[in-house]
Amino acid sequence: MSTIRDWFWAIEATGQGPYYYFTATFAESDAERLAAHIKQHPLPGFGYCHIVGTLVGAPCGTAAYHGPYDLYIDQSNHAALAAGLASVPPHLAVAHAVWHLLGVCGNEVGIECAFGGFDQEYTRAETDLLVMLARSADLTLLRWQIFSGGDGYLPCFVWSGRDAAELLAYLQHATLEKPAFGEIELALQRALAQPEYASSYRIGEWKIDEWQARVVVLHEIEKTAEYGSEAWDLTPHITALDQVARVINEQCKLPVYLAGAAHDPHDFNRLIGSVIGFGYAHIDIDS
Repeated sequence: MSTIRDWFWAIEATGQGPYYYFTATFAESDAERLAAHIKQHPLPGFGYCHIVGTLVGAPCGTAAYHGPYDLYIDQSNHAALAAGLASVPPHLAVAHAVWHLLGVCGNEVGIECAFGGFDQEYTRAETDLLVMLARSADLTLLRWQIFSGGDGYLPCFVWSGRDAAELLAYLQHATLEKPAFGEIELALQRALAQPEYASSYRIGEWKIDEWQARVVVLHEIEKTAEYGSEAWDLTPHITALDQVARVINEQCKLPVYLAGAAHDPHDFNRLIGSVIGFGYAHIDIDS
């Protein structure tokens, strides 16, 4: 029988963080069954909260979703969370820098794990839940994604899939193959050739080792005084390249992340574009 890995094993292999995220969307008709399955499943170490209404910062649900929410949080933060949910307006507040939070929002499920979480008890409970959901014959998983970021860090899109079989395959992944960076370069070329990007972005220098690569995407960067003093404004480019990273992550099945601004090699004070990273930092996961 294949070994089931912790759900965030691939995030750890990238060296990215500090928060680990899982999101999944099921068929709309599954909403009640989804909530019932999770409520009936053992989640040792977690406490339960229910809220009706809009909750800012929920681990699942789009901006258009206005509740209800089923929330499960580690016992160390449960009291603080319950107090925040009882306030007006309700909000998520935790007592510690480390936490585990699981949410059910209609037909969506989300998991947050901050700074690697507390211990294996919580991680195993979260992973066991995902296995149960993927194996449930009366639920239809439409898409799922694993990524990292938070606390001011840019997102790293690590793994994604379109059904339960792909999620189970990810959780049972035995070994990693070295990324095919030639194929990734072609995928990036195709993405940046799309009409919305073609006039603004072009590929610059690549730096590749066995398991990781970084590429400079060249583009103009405007300056702004919006923040009190003149500064480079990368916001529109982060938004655009974030979408490009998502596409390549889905197509090539490897981690893709924005790695900040690219500096002119001859003038560090001049920005010439953005850096996108691909691949893994720690290749000891198959031991």
